[in-house]
Amino acid sequence: MEGQRETTTRSSLTALYCFDLDGTLCDSKQIVPSVIKKELSKLLRKNVVVVMSGAPVKQFQTQLLRDFQTPIKGELYIVPTSGASCYKVSKFGNLESLWDIRFNFLDKVHVGGNLVQAIKECLGEFPPAFDDPFEDRDGQITWSALGQTAPLEEKKKWDADKSKRTRIVMRLRELLQDKYQVALGGSTSIDITPKGANKAFALLQLMRYLKPDKTVYVGDDLGTGGNDECVKSVPLVECVSVTGPSETLAKLIRWNE
Repeated sequence: MEGQRETTTRSSLTALYCFDLDGTLCDSKQIVPSVIKKELSKLLRKNVVVVMSGAPVKQFQTQLLRDFQTPIKGELYIVPTSGASCYKVSKFGNLESLWDIRFNFLDKVHVGGNLVQAIKECLGEFPPAFDDPFEDRDGQITWSALGQTAPLEEKKKWDADKSKRTRIVMRLRELLQDKYQVALGGSTSIDITPKGANKAFALLQLMRYLKPDKTVYVGDDLGTGGNDECVKSVPLVECVSVTGPSETLAKLIRWNE
């Protein structure tokens, strides 16, 4: 990756702090609370901040970047579509692409068809959804079982133990013959990205690019099969597990002291 980096920020860099979005900085599909945005702005004064998610760019703009304090004093990066793309956020919120890995049309047809088959084989039928459960994010195909706009409580209870989606993921990997990255997403979703494109890939790329003194990853789903688990494979990363935005806020306050 190539790109200009601000020497004023680089000279004071102490760490790279990487955060998952939904479940870590905010509840699913909700706006990041203003108090957390304020603490992230403080953290940016001496550190690089990265936010990762399976969400598309437009969702980052709604949930995170809208009303984020500007000018941004430091280096802020967003990593949408589970690592398939990455953007540096300018002082005034404009986005500079570092990489953007996308599916071609044939990939989308192949992945979509096999995803439908796996869901039908494992569940028998599609669960009732509040809107279209399938989403083409260019670098990621996502199935959100209940739809994007489903109430949070409905999402939390539909597959609380992840068993439904785990069966689908295992079957889909068989159908796709491991030619793509297939993983659990948020509370009701499954994400399919190009082979090798995941949060671990993105974090490693950024570590090589930024060369921080230390790297910390904060997520709510670092356990076995979780959508943050893969980052545990990246060397020299301190993984911090949280149960939700309130615990993340407490850690941010402590790190900013």
